[in-house]
Amino acid sequence: MSSQFIAHHRSHAATDRDRDAARRHTGRRAHRDLRANAEGFIAQISAGEGVLLVYLRHTSASLTIQENADPDVQHDLVSALDRLAPEDAPWIHDVEGPDDMPAHVKAMLNGVSLHVPVSGGKLALAPGRASTWSSTGARRTAAT
Repeated sequence: MSSQFIAHHRSHAATDRDRDAARRHTGRRAHRDLRANAEGFIAQISAGEGVLLVYLRHTSASLTIQENADPDVQHDLVSALDRLAPEDAPWIHDVEGPDDMPAHVKAMLNGVSLHVPVSGGKLALAPGRASTWSSTGARRTAAT
């Protein structure tokens, strides 16, 4: 499966080609840096100024903007979330596997959408910041 940016822009509705160009394989649970995908999408639709809305259509994945310069930060964030929602807790909902219910809790904590400012056709994020997607599996992403 793949994640996918699906877009609509006031002056340019994304075509199927636009959407297909942003596909990316996500694999299993991990933090993925989506900055390059988002920047490519913004360039592809020729967005100049505004806000990029990134939304996940799944309830066991989440989005956050965090430091991306030091890999220890990502490691510590994963560890913290795993302590808050461990796979070996006595979850009742376990039909989709031991990582599914913890992923729902993490999505509840992190959220499933981001608003990212766009300025001059670029994401207006501080240096070393990236939008990351925490997921227990491959999920679809929508961007508008």
